[in-house]
Amino acid sequence: MFYYTISPDQNKTVRYYLAGDLDHVSKDAVKNGRFLNGERVSAEVNMQNVPRKLTFFIGDIEQPNFIVGIPGQIRFFAHISNKNSSFQVTKFEQLSQTSARGVVDSKELEWGKTWE
Repeated sequence: MFYYTISPDQNKTVRYYLAGDLDHVSKDAVKNGRFLNGERVSAEVNMQNVPRKLTFFIGDIEQPNFIVGIPGQIRFFAHISNKNSSFQVTKFEQLSQTSARGVVDSKELEWGKTWE
């Protein structure tokens, strides 16, 4: 077990926390929108284009910060820490085109780099 800020593989993951924090190499440097219990959070991964891209959505709202240069092979995992909490995967599909359109003040974050 590792404290969430000290994991040997933290540079190999992107983490999106309830309060909106996005972590990768750096911690709490970048925020997307906060999400609430019961809200649908989506991760859209574009593996067709170069660079490969990860975009988050809360409901149908595209979040401003997205990650580029993600590895060619990825995994998904979810972590819940509160007693009696749960999550549900509602859909896993291949899209014919991305639904990410870009939003005002969006920021491109590069995989493997420190985010500011």
